[in-house]
Amino acid sequence: MIKRIFFITASIFLLNSHIGFSQCMEKPTGNKKIAKNYVTFGQFTCALQEYLILYQQKPDKPYLNRAIAECYAGIPGQEKNGVKYGEFLLTEKKFTPEDLWILTGAYHKNHQFKKSIATAKLYIEEFKPTEFELEAVQKLITNCENALEIVKFPLNVKFENLGKRINSRWGELNPMVANDEGKLIFTTTRKTVMGGYTFGNAFLSDIFTSKFKGKKYSKPRSLGSMFNSIDIDEYAGSAANSRYLFISTDSEGFQIFNLKMSYLKPRGRSWPKPLNLTGINSNNSNEKSATINNEGNIIIFSSDREGGQGGYDLWLSRKLPDGNWGEPVNLGPEINTIYNETFAMFNDDQDGILFASEGHLNMGGYDIFESSFSNDFTTWSAPKNLGYPVNTTHDDISIKFLQDKRLAYKSDYRDDSYGLSDLYRLVFLDSTPQLSVLNIKLKTDELTKRNRDSLTTLRDLSLSDLDSLRSLLTSLDSLSSDSLNTEITEAEFDSSSTTLSDSIVAYRIDSILQFIETQNTLIRQANPNCYAEIQITNSDTEEEYGRYKSNAYRGGVFMILEPGKYDLSVSAEGYYPLNKSLVIYDKNRFKEIINIDYTLRKRH
Repeated sequence: MIKRIFFITASIFLLNSHIGFSQCMEKPTGNKKIAKNYVTFGQFTCALQEYLILYQQKPDKPYLNRAIAECYAGIPGQEKNGVKYGEFLLTEKKFTPEDLWILTGAYHKNHQFKKSIATAKLYIEEFKPTEFELEAVQKLITNCENALEIVKFPLNVKFENLGKRINSRWGELNPMVANDEGKLIFTTTRKTVMGGYTFGNAFLSDIFTSKFKGKKYSKPRSLGSMFNSIDIDEYAGSAANSRYLFISTDSEGFQIFNLKMSYLKPRGRSWPKPLNLTGINSNNSNEKSATINNEGNIIIFSSDREGGQGGYDLWLSRKLPDGNWGEPVNLGPEINTIYNETFAMFNDDQDGILFASEGHLNMGGYDIFESSFSNDFTTWSAPKNLGYPVNTTHDDISIKFLQDKRLAYKSDYRDDSYGLSDLYRLVFLDSTPQLSVLNIKLKTDELTKRNRDSLTTLRDLSLSDLDSLRSLLTSLDSLSSDSLNTEITEAEFDSSSTTLSDSIVAYRIDSILQFIETQNTLIRQANPNCYAEIQITNSDTEEEYGRYKSNAYRGGVFMILEPGKYDLSVSAEGYYPLNKSLVIYDKNRFKEIINIDYTLRKRH
């Protein structure tokens, strides 16, 4: 582990001195000396390419297995790939304390938790670790024991990679997205950052943004020199309403990380220049992340200042009447541990926070937790782990939920990742999706020609309450008929009806009855022998979503669909089949009510 400490120290030196090094050679040659130089400066991805070429020639060499396992351990998201090489050293009984420790971590990242625990115990028996090392080993054992229980109850969640347009071969981290998913802000370590200085496996980070246009996000671009510099600049948090933006930076001569904040006015189009958080930043500590309530008068931030529980803690500060920030108060042992806590985020209800912690009931690295608080912030509920696979054995720092809690954005290391870490859109499948009410109105070419100006649809009745509308639609859809010429009587709309009474009271019985009579008259005149059936199929899965029969009084149907692509087929006796493709959009193109008119052509 001494070597690993050296690598970390070397990386910190690079970070503070901003020395730039060349990237990997375009064509690795299997040069042992070049590989060692890469390792010296923490460029494990480059070193791995060299060692793998040598390994193909001499796979039984312990030093190559050791070097490859060490490289995988130094590449976030790739640690589990070192299992094969660490097991070789273990089988050959040619392992060092560091080899055993790397293998323990590789098992952990590969979800081989029992093997990780056994190897950790072997490490203790074989090498009698120091008190500091023993603490680290026991922490890893605890993480494995926690993980064994947490993975038993996985969340029903789907991960959607945002694609190559957003993600790069380097790392994308900590996304912030507006509730309509129209704008995205994130940290990236890609090659096109402003400074262009390499740091380990990637580059010194910048903050990028993208807008959702049409069917996809636009090509990401830098937030510009007001937010980025040649140094490290990271997106560091926001408010639930996405009006506030925090960045953490060591630019402008800072020897430590400080926070800046920008506020986007309700009708603003671009973020103004971020300002230093005077009263929050300290000359003797690092401030790495922050969140603020929607009112803008309470900040919770992460800092390693003195007086905390250990490492980075979460602190709270209130805005004073003069506009300055008051003395920060530690959130206490209910939230903070002897390990690091960071990246708090107020929830949409403003009665709790999400935050990342290396402590509590943790699977490994950082996990994301949630906790609610009392009105005076003096009492906090026990932090609850968000669960697997939202949390993993890697560092899970932040997640941005949308208001419906069904969708969220986060950074993750997964098998389909393009780089060190990618941005994903999460869909919690057990939560109710965002639904659109689809109002399909069917007409015939005869009916359209003869009664174009006299037709009335249900949406012309000044229906304004969406919840009541949905209740009414559910009841009306149950009154389907085998043919469009079946009349609906007043009895079916009796105000004493147990199924329709609540909706009828809200929507003026007289108007509905008059509307029905008009529709029945028109239908009898234009469609004496017509009926219609509508079939909806999911285009992606080719599974039938449902079959609907048109309601007699309006020649159409209401249905409720979640976002997706659908194939729609309409059939009616005496008319040509009608086939249509339909897209129900989400994100910033979502609509609660969609009105569509289709015309059936009569066979001659």
